[in-house]
Amino acid sequence: DAVRSGRTVRWKEVSTYPAGQRTGEVAVTPLYDARGIATHLVGVVHDITGREHLEQTLHVREERLAFLLRLNDALRPLRDPVEIQNVTVRLLGEHLGVNRVTYSVVEGDEFIVTTSYERNVPPFRGRFSIGSFGSTLIHEYRRGEPVTCSDVRTDPRLKDADRAKLLALGSGAFLRALLHKEGHWVATFGVNTATPRDWTRDEVTLVQETAEHMWSAAERASTEAALREHAQRLRGVLNASHAGWWALNI
Repeated sequence: DAVRSGRTVRWKEVSTYPAGQRTGEVAVTPLYDARGIATHLVGVVHDITGREHLEQTLHVREERLAFLLRLNDALRPLRDPVEIQNVTVRLLGEHLGVNRVTYSVVEGDEFIVTTSYERNVPPFRGRFSIGSFGSTLIHEYRRGEPVTCSDVRTDPRLKDADRAKLLALGSGAFLRALLHKEGHWVATFGVNTATPRDWTRDEVTLVQETAEHMWSAAERASTEAALREHAQRLRGVLNASHAGWWALNI
């Protein structure tokens, strides 16, 4: 192309070395003799791996912020905590292109799946033992750090019985963000894919931020609902007071 066009031709090329992949920007320029015949090609390669990585990082962060803004706009007008949960798991599931997103609350040694988004996998709701789908991971859950599994079939941390139950539910990989409040494990935000998936650091961060955002929105809605109920009861008391006699149990 450089000889035919008579101009410098540039392209990006990814090469694999023992130390890892590098991205280079290649530039090839033709040289001509006095008769106008191309006699040489001069090639220059610039290593732009760092620049490419930075651009990709910025792009992913912009996408994460855009999603959180979209989520915030969707949740702002909602007043029902359950509706807030339903909208959150659906939007996150669609954004990540996963097969299931669940939200469950923890009660003692059990968890209750209160809402779930599914795509091409069986529905998943109900009350289960904390160790039902990964008994060997309980100590990791209690620490509060995100727990990831890129391939249920090969993860050595899983027992065969847990592996079989997860695969039966269409879970080939999972990411779990644990919500701890005042030192207690109170809820879990789970993301699952039917096939293996290597979870990125940005995906883990996004799920964590989404879980916290949903928790705050649901808590706000519950508080506002309680205040509205209290105000309504107070108005009833005041109206009754005009009739002469009333009683209120608080």
